[in-house]
Amino acid sequence: MDRWVGIGALIVAATILLTAAYRSKPKTPIIDSRFAQVQVWTGGEPKVIALPIRYSNGVFLVTLDIGGNKIDAVVDTGSQRLVVASHTCAGCNGGSIPPPPRGRRAHPASPVRLFYGTQNETVEWGVYDVKTYGVDITSPMRPPGGVVEATVGVIYPKIDVAVTMERTGSSNYNIIGLSMPNKTSAHPSVLEMFMGPLQQLSFTVVIWCHVGWLVFGPPPQQYGFNYVPFLRDPVARGFFYQFYVIEAESLWYGEAQISGPLYVMIDTGSNMLSLPAASMQKAQSAGLGKKSHDSLVVKMKTTEGNTAVMSFPHGVYTWDDGTLLVEEEPPNSQIDRPLAVIGSLFMQNFAMHFDVANARIGIAEL
Repeated sequence: MDRWVGIGALIVAATILLTAAYRSKPKTPIIDSRFAQVQVWTGGEPKVIALPIRYSNGVFLVTLDIGGNKIDAVVDTGSQRLVVASHTCAGCNGGSIPPPPRGRRAHPASPVRLFYGTQNETVEWGVYDVKTYGVDITSPMRPPGGVVEATVGVIYPKIDVAVTMERTGSSNYNIIGLSMPNKTSAHPSVLEMFMGPLQQLSFTVVIWCHVGWLVFGPPPQQYGFNYVPFLRDPVARGFFYQFYVIEAESLWYGEAQISGPLYVMIDTGSNMLSLPAASMQKAQSAGLGKKSHDSLVVKMKTTEGNTAVMSFPHGVYTWDDGTLLVEEEPPNSQIDRPLAVIGSLFMQNFAMHFDVANARIGIAEL
């Protein structure tokens, strides 16, 4: 039995009740695809397309068309698969598709189990055509409005989809996984199926408050990215094999340094900021959440030898009632230093270019 463990939903499940109370009402862009120029991508240069992202109940979603069915899927850099509920999955969120017919099943044909933190799936692998609608990025990108007039559409034929027959756990979402390819798997990753070989893999996540864009292809030129290398483990199947993990110089809360060198995982499938236990204790001792003028700051060394900074002000990591969106990260025996996890709510007001081909992440504040 295949077992694929995803990290992307580890924190989502634990915080879904908190995020349902997010302080302002989320926007819901509606895609008008009537005038989009649609093409089929079967290889070669990947088609550059920007898909609108919207916030809902603690996660950020994009809309896909799978076999004529509208599907909402969590943008998840901590997972690798396209996981979609079947019509037989009662109570599954985000829309559903027909179970794979006998002639369109992917190997292995028998049901298998997938695990995404607390989300537990019984799936059958099927082959489907996936269609996306969005805009090109020749003009400066702005937050999507209430109606997005799609200018381009791409059909990705014969995509391996993990079709959920039954879902248990405290989280409940379709997932579009954007982590790096894992060559030991029987199924290609979403990135490979949408863009091709490693040297072409590049995507950007741009999030303002509640809305944004997922861009497949080269990044928008309007942003001045500071690039930070992420760790690669191309031989051994270790923690750095497929997840986006960078090395940070230090972590600060206000004027207090709460951690020296540590690893930081960028995981859009999570919505919290998880800190190592010692860092969490130091931040709480320094008044974490009680000082509205103090920010949480991550300092990283860029590929040019400079220091890049991600700063999260008080309004990002606390609710209006003072409830923290920061929690303690469990120890990880696979790595040799403390780990922090930055979730999607903490990526608001940032553009992040995941340059998989060159093993680096570009960071730009909006």
